Amino acid sequence: MNLQRRFALQFSTQIVSFIILFIVIALSMLLLLGYALTKEEQSSNSDLMAITGLDQSIDSMENLNPTLLQRLKKQQVWLLIYDEDKKLSLKNNVPKNIPTTYTKLFKNENIDYNLFPLELDNQHYTVVLGKINQGKVDMTRLKQQIDWSGVKLPAIKTKNPVYYIDKDGTVLDSLNDKHPEEAIEELYDEYRYELLRFTDETSGKQLIVANRLADDAFLAVWQHLVPLLIILLIVVLIIFGLFVYFYTRKFANPMLHFMKWIRQIGQKNYQAPINKRGKPIFRNKKGRIRRRFRLYKDMVETMEHMTTELSQYEQQRSQMEKMREEWISGLSHDLKTPLSTVIGYTKMLRSTHDWSKEEQQQFLEVMDDKAHYMKELIDDLTLTYRLKNNRLPLNIEEIELTEWLRRSLIQLMNTSEAEKFHFDFISKQEKAYVKIDPILFQRVIDNLLINALKHNSPGTRIQLKTYPADDQQMIVIQDNGSGMDQETVKQLFNRYYRGTATTESIEGTGLGMAITDQLIKLHHGTINVESVLGKGTIITISLPKPN
Repeated sequence: MNLQRRFALQFSTQIVSFIILFIVIALSMLLLLGYALTKEEQSSNSDLMAITGLDQSIDSMENLNPTLLQRLKKQQVWLLIYDEDKKLSLKNNVPKNIPTTYTKLFKNENIDYNLFPLELDNQHYTVVLGKINQGKVDMTRLKQQIDWSGVKLPAIKTKNPVYYIDKDGTVLDSLNDKHPEEAIEELYDEYRYELLRFTDETSGKQLIVANRLADDAFLAVWQHLVPLLIILLIVVLIIFGLFVYFYTRKFANPMLHFMKWIRQIGQKNYQAPINKRGKPIFRNKKGRIRRRFRLYKDMVETMEHMTTELSQYEQQRSQMEKMREEWISGLSHDLKTPLSTVIGYTKMLRSTHDWSKEEQQQFLEVMDDKAHYMKELIDDLTLTYRLKNNRLPLNIEEIELTEWLRRSLIQLMNTSEAEKFHFDFISKQEKAYVKIDPILFQRVIDNLLINALKHNSPGTRIQLKTYPADDQQMIVIQDNGSGMDQETVKQLFNRYYRGTATTESIEGTGLGMAITDQLIKLHHGTINVESVLGKGTIITISLPKPN
């Protein structure tokens, strides 16, 4: 699974978990609130005049629920139950001056009634709950005793707030309220009060009685739930804090380690970050990626691969630099030695000694040979850098390869250096055509054949072969000579590498194989070397066939 999918899965899982947690908490709160409301309706705190049934509180006419009896007494509510014929079947907590005959109910304006049906033992009943409305009682007494021409309220005994208001809205007097002006506005928005109003038509003055109702079940439940909600909020904050800590640890901390790792790489320190105890941060003792970094598994592995590659590149670069310095030192020696010979013979010729013509001719031949060697070395240096910078144009021609190779081998066999070697030419085609620069590619073949002579002892058999392979034309130079070790094979085409010391008697610039490799690549070909020390070498060149 790649990093993008792993991130998507991680975030999706966390979001789904958070949504599920939120839904569970919300449902728990709703269930708790519903349960509390149900309990509150059954408790002595809920207003009996606002309920819609008593099915759970009345099991039979002979046995009323003790909680219901307590609620009736506490709220000063009486209970009347009538059968289908409106005959009284049961009564409880009814004041002496209150009529119980069904036809006489509802005639007293100061009494509030709450009616609802009840089914008990397959019988239908009507439940009547009655309660004296103290606000209406207070209003009746006030209307009877007030002097509308005055500005004072009559002294009546009540717990309800009472307000006496002039026709322009000024509060003339009040009972049970120290701040009547502010209270009147608030009472309109206060659901715990029933506002009773009476306006005198003559004076335009108004009486307002704020009759306090029984506490609402929801308010009572809310008051009980507030501490629980505070605790729940604290728990949610703790969970959120843990959530933030988890995400910081899971996402932010690894990124800090990656930034540290990148800074180390910038300072050429390719070791993976370690902790204070010197152990790897990203992997455990078994070499596995630690759990908190598994989300970044691809990135860790990529960084490790990159640091390994950079470390190897740095080692190769250091080795290359060392080889370059050694090569420059050897090259300086290669130039200095023939130059010293030329200078030495020049001084000898300019001396007062009378040299014979034969000696002078011998000196000149040595000087000319050394001068040509230095020119060849400089030409090779120029050529290799022109090849490196793609500044060497090719004069491509389509030639017949089989005869061209045969002539190149015959030309080498006619030299004195090749007298003690054995040569074979093998071709599976009478004619094979390739597109090459004949002059530059001649140097490739000459370099390889001459190297086979230089680095092998007399008696070695050297084969030059060519054959087709799909869309490629193969050229093989094979010998059964001394061969090379794998380090030499690996560095063979490096222009800074010299497989033999510069002080050896073998002539050459040391750039031949590097030039050979570059020329073959310039012809869109490849070269491969296989060699076993003491058994010989096989060099295979592959060139594209012309279309």
